[in-house]
Amino acid sequence: MKKEEILAMEPGPELDALVAEKVMGHPMPDFIPEDALDLYLAGSPIHYDSWSCVCRYDEGDTPKWVPDPYSTDISAAWP
Repeated sequence: MKKEEILAMEPGPELDALVAEKVMGHPMPDFIPEDALDLYLAGSPIHYDSWSCVCRYDEGDTPKWVPDPYSTDISAAWP
């Protein structure tokens, strides 16, 4: 990806993932914990490095990793 393409990106999940992987050095985990749905519904979602495992009702409650919101919340860069 070229510098111009990165600078033209809008804030959002795609840019957040790029920051998590390339800046923070945290690639998206390649596993889904067995109890991810239960923990999410109990209000304790799994957080691993720069990623949270979430289950969204409108997406079928299937667990997936989403990056911390670096592009819209600068405080996400300081845990």
